[in-house]
Amino acid sequence: MIVLAIDTAGETASVAVSDRDGQIYEVTNTDSLDHLRSMIPMTASLLSEHGIDKKELEAVAVSAGPGSFTGIRIGMAAARTLAQVLEIPVAPVMTLDAYLYHDYDAEGPFLLCPMTDARRGNVFAAVYEMPERRKLVPEGLYPLEALIRRLPADRPVIFTGSGAASYADRIQEEMKTFLPSAEVRDRQPVQAAAGAAEEAERIENTAGVLPDYRILTECHHAATILKCAEARKAFVNYAEAEPVYLRKSEAEIKRKEGKLGLRARKRQETERQKILEMPPAEEVLQYRVLTENDVAALAELDALCFGKAWKEDAFRGDLCGSRAAYYEGAFSSEGKLIGFAGGVSLLEEGEINRVASHPLYRNRGIAGKCLKRVLDRMTEKDVRSVFLEVREANRSAITLYKNSGFRVISKRKNYYQETGENALIMQWTGEERPE
Repeated sequence: MIVLAIDTAGETASVAVSDRDGQIYEVTNTDSLDHLRSMIPMTASLLSEHGIDKKELEAVAVSAGPGSFTGIRIGMAAARTLAQVLEIPVAPVMTLDAYLYHDYDAEGPFLLCPMTDARRGNVFAAVYEMPERRKLVPEGLYPLEALIRRLPADRPVIFTGSGAASYADRIQEEMKTFLPSAEVRDRQPVQAAAGAAEEAERIENTAGVLPDYRILTECHHAATILKCAEARKAFVNYAEAEPVYLRKSEAEIKRKEGKLGLRARKRQETERQKILEMPPAEEVLQYRVLTENDVAALAELDALCFGKAWKEDAFRGDLCGSRAAYYEGAFSSEGKLIGFAGGVSLLEEGEINRVASHPLYRNRGIAGKCLKRVLDRMTEKDVRSVFLEVREANRSAITLYKNSGFRVISKRKNYYQETGENALIMQWTGEERPE
């Protein structure tokens, strides 16, 4: 039977194929977590190298998990698609089951403990009696310490899988505390690479003494997936092949908890609330000169509009300073300050310090009207040139100033220390001032 096997549950992807003579050929990508890019080219290359046309495939085996969440989805999607197109069955193979079909080159009976890293000191694991492949401890999510304490103390143990690789040091420590014999406690385990043939020297079992153990890196791959599928003949229709996850995806958890899209819904609710609070467009606003009595209202509105606001003393310094101050404000029908523009002048030059409007009153021309009133008063005092600085990225403010007759005359790079943004220097002389 010609079967293609795909394994993407671990860090590296591999594919294998069996020919009609039962010979298995395999190729593995050495790049970690590169499943999406490498899997299809590897498959095409493997089939081509051994003279197998994809139309000759009679089934597809695939690692169903648990394992890498993204990797499992990639492999399962590829297997299902290929099976659907070729109209052949799929064999989804559990990760732990695949470990049963690896050649551990072990003499005599031993315990096999394959485990997948489930994070936070937990593993998804089982314990099998080998070579019979008889289940001794069922599959489940276990704290590592609890799993080790379920091991019987009469046979060698082989720990394997991503969990064994991740928690190798902890396995050693737990095994030492588990051993009642000081002689065995001091003995170090053999750590072999996946597929290695070396076998740890065996010790004669004595009552109450746990024998040798080995820790192997992850050694299931596409070839073992294929062997497991063929041995168990668990082939199903492509539509019935489903991935197996230790946990639900974050999106599924949020959906169940009603939190999916929560941030977006909060933004929408905020915008709806703003619309409800929006004052009527026909509201009559009042404009007047601001004085020292308006300092508290100025500071409050400034904080609302800019966050990093001027303190009351800064506004008081302008309004009561030695230079001429020009502050114009707009007030709601209830008498609340909802917009202002302010600046100072010395001799024939002026400077605009602050222009702001309440968020609920924006796009009504309030800031522009306040700025015009300031410029009119400066002109009456023979101010001929007015300057201001604005963040280069603040397009709405730049548009407002240009519509009021300002033009860009220079740029100061990295002017704003807190963000490193550039500042545009703009000047008004009255020449470009719109009527």
